Amino acid sequence: MSLTAHIRGFASGEDGSVVIDWAILTAATIGISAFMFDGVAGSIEALAYDIEATLTSITVPTTFAAYQDLN
Repeated sequence: MSLTAHIRGFASGEDGSVVIDWAILTAATIGISAFMFDGVAGSIEALAYDIEATLTSITVPTTFAAYQDLN
């Protein structure tokens, strides 16, 4: 097979086009996800701090007598 025939076969072949399509779709999905996460990151951080404050304010009884005192 000559070099020009090999180049023509490569240029007209469609075997690698599916791989390129998936690579572009994957890159676009990752890019859009990163962009969306950047928009909600502040809200997620505030929610995490609220959850932390609530959990640290809870008193967990360690004995049965302490549990009776809660009621």
